[in-house]
Parts: sequence; C-alpha cells; structure tokens
Amino acid sequence: MRNFSVIALLISVCLLGACARKVRVEVNSLVERGEMHQAGRLEGQRCLVLSARPDVPTDDLQFREFSAQVAASLAQRGCTPTQDLANADLAILLGYGIGESVVVEQHSYVAYRPWGRWSRRMPDYVPVTTTYIFNTCGLSLEARLVDKTAATSGVAKKGDASFGPKVAEGAKLGRQLWKIEATHTGQRVDLRALFPWLLAAAKEYYGVDSGHSVLVRVGEEDVVPAPVPAKDIDLSSMTGAPYGM
Repeated sequence: MRNFSVIALLISVCLLGACARKVRVEVNSLVERGEMHQAGRLEGQRCLVLSARPDVPTDDLQFREFSAQVAASLAQRGCTPTQDLANADLAILLGYGIGESVVVEQHSYVAYRPWGRWSRRMPDYVPVTTTYIFNTCGLSLEARLVDKTAATSGVAKKGDASFGPKVAEGAKLGRQLWKIEATHTGQRVDLRALFPWLLAAAKEYYGVDSGHSVLVRVGEEDVVPAPVPAKDIDLSSMTGAPYGM
C-alpha cells in the first residue's frame, strides 16, 4: 500500500509539472542586410525606448510600465538604457494593442429525449450554436539608428574659449535596422498580463531575421520579472513622440 501511495504521488508531481503554463506566441522579425546589420547589435550600445505612436505621451502609465520591461529585456542583451535621445545609439520604438474581436460559431446537435433518459425511442436532435470570441494582442519593436547632427545656434563672443559659431548637437531618428512583431490569439486576452510573455518570445529575435512567421512556446521560466520603477527618472528630460522631430 505504501508503494502505491509513493507511485501516486510521483504521478501527481509529473502531471503538475506537465501542466506548467505555456503561452503560444507568433513571432515575425525582419533585419536590414549588409553593413547596417552590424549596426543593429545591442551589446555595448545605448538604447532609448520610445512610443511608436505619436499620440502616446512619455508619461502615459501603461507606456511607462511596458517600456520599463522592454528596457530591462534590452539590458539583458547588453544594451544600456538611457533617457535622452542625444545620448542614445539606438531608438527602440514600442507599439502594443489588442485587435478587433473575431467571432467563431460552432454548430452541433444534442440528443433530446422527451420520454426520459432511459427511453428506447429515438431521441430528437436539437441544433445548438456555440459562439467563441477571439482577440489578438501583440507588441511591435522597431530599432532605428540615432543620427547625431550639429546645428548652429548663434555666434560666440570673442571672450569665449572657441571663437566662431556656437554648435549644439542634436539627434533624430535614422534608418530602420530591424523590427519584430509578437502576437497571441485567445479568448479573454489581457494585454497587461500577456505583455511579459510576448516580450519573452520577442527577445530571442532581437536583430535576427526569422525568415517567416514562427511559433514560439513561452514558459514561466522564460518570463523576465517586471523591473522595479526607478524613482529618480526625470521624465521631463525624455524626448517626446519620435515623429515630428
């Protein structure tokens, strides 16, 4: 009897391990070929996460939460987070959202026995329609070079250390290096809960061309814990929407 209990316990443990949560994420990534491919590397670079949508401000609470997770994921690849576009080598444009609902109807029949369950008569078959509602949530990451430009802001006085026009360094978004889309389709999707799982699938394709859409199964061990928000970040120093610079 004791051996039977041990075997039953082992089977239960195995079943619990097999039931560990897995999320299926579809990933599609593209990379610039040629000399620009090397420029898209993350190791040793400085990255700034910006919103891909011009109507999302940098102090938006949801963007701040998601961008902090993206910055932590990029840091795992050796890219140092920065809060100023002028100090960044790469700008990572972050997009996210939930698509329109897709309604799927399944038609079937159920047996109905008006004379009782154990009746020998032929049952009636009643048509039944079951409705399922699916949503697709996703994130997109786009890496662009940060072009540094020198702009003349005025004429220096003779007493200045360097006589001549004053030069201020500016920065703007440059060429696209790589982009990633990660999506998950299911019922009752929660973007905030699923975002770490989408990001875990996407991080394996930073600067990598997937060639086609691939299916990635993400486990709990792959998810990066959400970083603790930094209290000393000055949001006023962050560049606004990436477009219109």
